[in-house]
Amino acid sequence: MKLQTAFSQHVQERLYRYKSPLYLHPAECGWFVPGQVWVSEPPVVWQTYVWLSLIESAQHEVHEWINDELAEVMKWLGLSERQAIRLMSQYVQLLQLLHGQKPNHPLLPTLELSFPKSADEHIAKIDKYTPVCLSLLRKPLESPALVE
Repeated sequence: MKLQTAFSQHVQERLYRYKSPLYLHPAECGWFVPGQVWVSEPPVVWQTYVWLSLIESAQHEVHEWINDELAEVMKWLGLSERQAIRLMSQYVQLLQLLHGQKPNHPLLPTLELSFPKSADEHIAKIDKYTPVCLSLLRKPLESPALVE
């Protein structure tokens, strides 16, 4: 995948700080969420950006994290406030499901800074997440309430 946009290059630079190339991105990144129809970047790129923002955040509540990150997501992805909130909320719901938490839980999922160490490890984790992500195609995530 060629990283042509300023946003893609920004994400790659952030990954390099963790000594991880984009092809060994976290297995939680790159999945479909309905709110991404407005995003011109590949899911793996924008989700890696959001995932890193979650990892680096001091916030523990979903609405606080969204409020803190909203302006940056809107700027980088060229989204309206409503679109960015929906996108971020749906991605957090996906992460909550992948990590065994109920979607729409008020707390962010507990995520460890974990990059795969090999392609085999990456594929194994993707295989683990695939059934959950496929089930979302049959029963999509709910539209989130707007953040206060």
